[in-house]
Amino acid sequence: MSPKLKMTSSNLDFYYGDFQALHDVSLEFQERQVTALSSLVDDLQLHSRIVSGTFELNRTRLDLTELADEAMETLQPLAERRQVKLLLEADQRVILDADGSQLSRVVRNLLDNAIRHAPADSVVLVQVSRAQGSATLRVIDEGAGFPTEFRERAFEPFTRADEARDLRTGTAGLGLSIAKGIITAHSGTVGLGDGPGGIVEIRLPL
Repeated sequence: MSPKLKMTSSNLDFYYGDFQALHDVSLEFQERQVTALSSLVDDLQLHSRIVSGTFELNRTRLDLTELADEAMETLQPLAERRQVKLLLEADQRVILDADGSQLSRVVRNLLDNAIRHAPADSVVLVQVSRAQGSATLRVIDEGAGFPTEFRERAFEPFTRADEARDLRTGTAGLGLSIAKGIITAHSGTVGLGDGPGGIVEIRLPL
């Protein structure tokens, strides 16, 4: 047999392993794209309900501190990949009537944004407190903060603080707009803090 046509089992194993690795990477990429697309469709549908006035809350009695802790647990894998530490500060239980599913969605979104904008080896802090008849939840990261030009339109739909990052992750810039819609439906407010770093603050009536 010509030397050019020789193919040993070790050669076959090598090529198969290389092909399998490429196949796995391709599947992982496709799964990420499907997840991003599904999330985008979900955001668009929810935003449409908020704008049209058909969005409704399913209120129950819940603990905002516990809700924040559960959201942090959900985002822990992302935080570990980004080498960011999540820290919760809450000196007491904060009980209120709210839609747990939608409120959790808001907190997870804020955490996701904070983690992705935080530098490696930094902390994303979640503070939960109550005072003067209202509950407050703040998400604070040690990143660069919000650009001045973004702050003025941060809660408008399809607004991105980082165009390149959001185009890569497949988001439509609806996160803060949806958050405002959900919090407003709870008769609450949401706004950006002055920094340093990125700060988003939610206030809800007790």
